[in-house]
Amino acid sequence: CCRCGAEDVGSDDDDDDDSNVLGLPSTLVDAFLTSGLAMILMTAMIGQLTTQVTASHCMLDYLNTHFATLTVATALAIEASGLLHVSYLIQQLVAKCAGQMIESNEEASITSTTLRWRIFFWSKVTMSCGLLVFAVVVTLAAIWDGQTTLWAGVPKIVAVVMFFLLMAIVG
Repeated sequence: CCRCGAEDVGSDDDDDDDSNVLGLPSTLVDAFLTSGLAMILMTAMIGQLTTQVTASHCMLDYLNTHFATLTVATALAIEASGLLHVSYLIQQLVAKCAGQMIESNEEASITSTTLRWRIFFWSKVTMSCGLLVFAVVVTLAAIWDGQTTLWAGVPKIVAVVMFFLLMAIVG
């Protein structure tokens, strides 16, 4: 039986604390829907997955655009700046731990270049490591001081774990 009356329109019965989304516990609803975590994960998946699938199946069509040219030029500028040279340090550490040499098709690889180029390369690596450490310290300090938009009631250590988890997922 359905009751439709004027007394139902403004009643406070709609503001039940027991209401939930899809029957999920309130902690999951708060964690994913209220905080925006679901949208972060969705954006990361849609933004990365569709681009990767499209690029792998239609390589020439995907690369034959002005936007792809702009993207490549931006990537080359970032590479030349040395901003992400910490990745070369990680590459060399992993190769040393695996006990393998890094194979390169370049005429002058990093290990056989002149002293000037080696100093230039390692100064870029040092700058990149410094920027990475600075960014992580500032981010962790902001999380620890509560200067984030994370929902209330989340312990600081959980926020730090979530930060590193999202960094692992998003990249």
